Amino acid sequence: VVSCPEVTFHELEPECRMLVVATDGVWEVMENDEVLDILSRKVAGVPEGTSSAESGTESGPVTDSLKRRTEAVVDEAKRRWAKYRSGRYQDDISLAVIEFAAA
Repeated sequence: VVSCPEVTFHELEPECRMLVVATDGVWEVMENDEVLDILSRKVAGVPEGTSSAESGTESGPVTDSLKRRTEAVVDEAKRRWAKYRSGRYQDDISLAVIEFAAA
């Protein structure tokens, strides 16, 4: 734990599609591009904008696909920790994603 936070400012460009905030449990075993590749995939069988009632999930509208993609990143990070650390240690893995609406 660091008592002085690291703060960075970035100006969002029109092509920015999402904001990803994750703990080092993700970043120690995955590269930025790998996380973005998983988060950018569409989930088969769930069209973007499908409501929770239509998709059979408990999450709200539009987030069904994002929720699954976020869980896929967490699952991949867990798999890599188990592989690289022989299942003896796993850092905390937390991930928050904000997907921006298309302009």
